[in-house]
Amino acid sequence: MQLLSSLRGSVASIAIALTPVISEGATYFDITPQWSGVSGSQITVHGTTHATTTNVFTGVSTAPVSYRYIQHNQRIFQYDFGAEPGDDSNTTGYPGFNTDNSAYFDANGAITSITSTGLPGSSAQNSQSVRLQIVSDLQYWTGSGFGAVPDSETLRLNRTITSFVTVGTGTGSLTLNIPLTSAGGLHVHLISTLRDELGGIATPTSGVYMIEARIGSTHAIAGASEKIWLVYDMEAAAGQQGAAANWIQTNLIPEPGAAMLIAGPGLWLLRRRRTAVVK
Repeated sequence: MQLLSSLRGSVASIAIALTPVISEGATYFDITPQWSGVSGSQITVHGTTHATTTNVFTGVSTAPVSYRYIQHNQRIFQYDFGAEPGDDSNTTGYPGFNTDNSAYFDANGAITSITSTGLPGSSAQNSQSVRLQIVSDLQYWTGSGFGAVPDSETLRLNRTITSFVTVGTGTGSLTLNIPLTSAGGLHVHLISTLRDELGGIATPTSGVYMIEARIGSTHAIAGASEKIWLVYDMEAAAGQQGAAANWIQTNLIPEPGAAMLIAGPGLWLLRRRRTAVVK
C-alpha cells in the first residue's frame, strides 16, 4: 500500500508539468474501445499499456511491482517499424486492441477499471466484432503536413494470414473485423507491414506514414468513435514522427487538449512484444 500511495503521489506531482507536446518515440499504447451501452452513443477510444515496471508518465522505475497505464480519449497512436526483436525493418506488431481485465492508472494517479469493451460478446450463434474502419488513404509526412505517399507505398494490416486490409492510394474505406470474446473483451495485435510500389518489402521510402480511422463494431446501436490517427515511423529522421503527431494534434483534432497527449520523459522506455500473428 505504501508503494501504491507513492506511485499515486509521484504521478500526480508531475501531471501539471506535462505540456501539450507529443514526444518523439512515445510509448506504444494499445487501442482500448469502450461503449457506454446507451443506444446511439459513440464508442470511446482510450490508450492502455501492458504491465510495466516503468511509470510511463514519469520514467521512474516501480520495480519490482508492475502497473498498467491509461490515456483517456486518446486520438493519436504512434508506432515504429522494426523496433522490436523479430520485426523486419518494415513491420511492427501494432496496433494492439486491448481490454484486459485490470486497473489502469492515468496521469493523475486515478484508477480506471476495465473488464471488457461494453459491447455484446460473441456466441456460437452470433459472432460480434470491433471494427477498425479506415477512412483515408495512406499518407506521408512532408515536413509541413501530410500528402500522397512518394512511391506508391501500401500498408497492410494483418489480423491473421487471411484476414487483412491493404491501405494505399485510392483504396477508399476499408474495414477489418476483430472478433470479441464471449465476455465482450479482446486482446489482439495486428501486424502492420509497409510495402514498396511493387508490393515487396525491400525499399519503402523512409519517413512518417499515417492513416485515419474510426473504431466501430458489428453491434448496430453502437456508434463508431471519433477519428483516430495511426502514425508510423519508417526510419525517419529524428524528430519527424513527433512533429507529425503534433501537426495532427494542432490541425486535425477539433478541440486541442481533448485527447490525453502522449508526452513525458519516460515514454520511450516501454516496449511490448507482439502476440503471435502470421504475416
